[in-house]
Amino acid sequence: QLKEKEVELKLLQAQIRKREIELNALQAQINPHFIYNTLESLRRMADLNGDHDTSKMMLILGKLLRYTVQIGNQTVNIQDEMEYLQNYLTLQNLRFKNKFEMVIDLAPELNELKIIKLIFQPLIENSIYHGLESKPGLGVIRITGRQYESGTYFEVADNGVGIEPAQLERINRRISDSNLTDNHSKSIGLKNVNERIKLYYGEDYGIKIFSEFGQDTVVRIELPDITGMNEIVI
Repeated sequence: QLKEKEVELKLLQAQIRKREIELNALQAQINPHFIYNTLESLRRMADLNGDHDTSKMMLILGKLLRYTVQIGNQTVNIQDEMEYLQNYLTLQNLRFKNKFEMVIDLAPELNELKIIKLIFQPLIENSIYHGLESKPGLGVIRITGRQYESGTYFEVADNGVGIEPAQLERINRRISDSNLTDNHSKSIGLKNVNERIKLYYGEDYGIKIFSEFGQDTVVRIELPDITGMNEIVI
């Protein structure tokens, strides 16, 4: 009976966490049409003034916002996620003068996979701002995805400046400890991704970071097999 109550308590806590995430998403959706319309007006003004780069940035930003606030369905086709990432990187390249390149290498059986959305973007953002922005030359981000008997694995790797061992240990600890509240800029987005994965797919899954200081960083995403991913826990 004690074990059953512990399981019930964990399920209740997970449901509360899910409702909090949904509430935060709803709050972020306040009056999005006003934002879209304002962006479109600014885009047209930029075009009229001959500022085509700014116009393109606003067009892409509008697409990103629409994708982000559509919360009717938390799962999306992985190809939609990849298209979102391409738009996001295009926006960053307009800011940083084509400094970044993204290579996507997914196994064919993953092309129609349904996945909770916005798992990858915080990882890409982290790569850019903490690994690639300060690195001379072209910054490359490689996304790979493979299906194994033990589950589905994605990796987001960059050829950036890497992370010092002690700092890497602290970041992994912040990410994995659900009781540790932390606003550190290098871990808050990663922690959110890790918690959402555990919330939807179970405590056995999540993310972990590996890095060689001065060379590269890899974020590994561990998920259930394809069948399990289609059977969301909550």
